Amino acid sequence: MGVIYLHCGAFQDVPSDTVVLGSLTATQAEMSEIGKGLRAPEGATDLHVFSNSCHIAHGVRIAIRQGYVAPENFAFLFHDGERQHKVTVGRDGDMQDMLPGLFDQAEKDLLLLF
Repeated sequence: MGVIYLHCGAFQDVPSDTVVLGSLTATQAEMSEIGKGLRAPEGATDLHVFSNSCHIAHGVRIAIRQGYVAPENFAFLFHDGERQHKVTVGRDGDMQDMLPGLFDQAEKDLLLLF
């Protein structure tokens, strides 16, 4: 089975042979549903998704927690200029090897409100 890689951050190092299938504008709820609907490809082919949407990221984490995606078939790849950092997700949807500032801004903002 392939792996879903969700690329986020600064994409300067995207390989030049990357094929872009399109772009979309969606609501936060729709982005979450996209994340929940991602599945690892059959066979050895990997799926690479490029997005800075925390809603897609959280949707994938929910799919993992609900058992639709195995944790070993998913990883975040955070691009920071020349570097790339891999963040894996546990069975309960928790991010492991977490980087400060990666998809946690909404939580930080809500903590200031409540």
